Amino acid sequence: MKRIPRLLAVALAVAGLLAVSTANAAVAAPGHPGKPSAGHTFFTEDFSNTPSGTPVNLAAYTGKSGISYTADPEWLGWCNGSVYAANSPDGDWTFANGCDEQTYSLTREMDWALGVHAGAALPFSNKALGEFTGNDPGGHVQLESTTSIALPAANRFIAGYFDAAAEFCFAQHPTLQLALIDGPTTLPLGSAVDTCTDPRGTTITAADLDNATGTDIRVGTYSSGTAVIVPSAAVGIQLNNLQSSGSGNDGATDNIRLVDVTPQLDQSFVPAVVGPGATSTLTLTVTNTKEKFAKAGFSGQAHLPAGVSITNNSVYHSTCANAQLAASPASPNIVIAGDLSAGAAACTFTFSVTAAGTGEFRMAGSTASNLIGLRAPGTAVLRVELPATGVDIVRPLLIAGVAVVLGIGLLVLAYRRRPRH
Repeated sequence: MKRIPRLLAVALAVAGLLAVSTANAAVAAPGHPGKPSAGHTFFTEDFSNTPSGTPVNLAAYTGKSGISYTADPEWLGWCNGSVYAANSPDGDWTFANGCDEQTYSLTREMDWALGVHAGAALPFSNKALGEFTGNDPGGHVQLESTTSIALPAANRFIAGYFDAAAEFCFAQHPTLQLALIDGPTTLPLGSAVDTCTDPRGTTITAADLDNATGTDIRVGTYSSGTAVIVPSAAVGIQLNNLQSSGSGNDGATDNIRLVDVTPQLDQSFVPAVVGPGATSTLTLTVTNTKEKFAKAGFSGQAHLPAGVSITNNSVYHSTCANAQLAASPASPNIVIAGDLSAGAAACTFTFSVTAAGTGEFRMAGSTASNLIGLRAPGTAVLRVELPATGVDIVRPLLIAGVAVVLGIGLLVLAYRRRPRH
């Protein structure tokens, strides 16, 4: 196989670089408009922060993140409101808020079932918050934080998830609802969940912890199904049981999670390069997160760079639900508001814009303001260039031609200099 002469390889490389340098560089759109990304889990309570398997009353428990809890009195006595594991010592039932031995074993079965459901390597070591009602509960709050949970920022959409188990579903069913507490305001995270009948759950037969037949346990992971905007930068968390009967109503809770599911705002010009006086379409895209929950009530303000304005005949359009927008050729400010419907990947607002003069016009994401339920966008760039002249068209062709001729000349020179035998 013949080797390419070194001088020729260099010449071809030079020609390639010259050709690339004459091409128009594409302007990347900021972010990934229309492509949902995962939300950010910023809080988890898995009830594992106990030194041993000995039962701990919820009011005496502190989570790994330093969060402490309380509950209505009815949920802190008898077999309610204890944190322990399936393999907590059999003799420790006397520590479990006055439980009897059999009930203590039945409650531990649910801890095991939650560990199996979560894929724990050692499900018998899984710890959870157990609730085994003996009387009709007079209150609904099974858990409420007494210290604040920091959010990534204020004005974010927050969703909630939790794992739950339920026993004896032939009687009354635990009916759980997660909520956030923002000062005096309680923000429910979706509808209440019947942990015996919700189709997201499955039934498994518990391990035999009390020398009796294993119990069928309904277990599942439940989401809020929607998200709420939290105006503050910190919240409390609350888990309510809306079932008022003590007949049945036996369950356990684990892996409570709060997730920031705030949509991403992106801004882009298409086309990104225009001639003087020509128009481009500015698109503001609101992209949902991967779970695609409904996001109602987002709003914000974008600001056109100096020299760019909305055209006098611009038609404003939006695919967002309940869209509201305010924009004018006389102002650089664009105000948007609306909702993302459940299941929607994204929605958009579009406007026609034009620029005065030539050059590069940068619409910085840092200038976006008053963002409620939206993440700040990146920078969008609009270039206004004069039309190409004949010289502009011919110049790159001439450069490429010279490079090719140079390469051929070098090849001929290399050929003539090769050793002759």
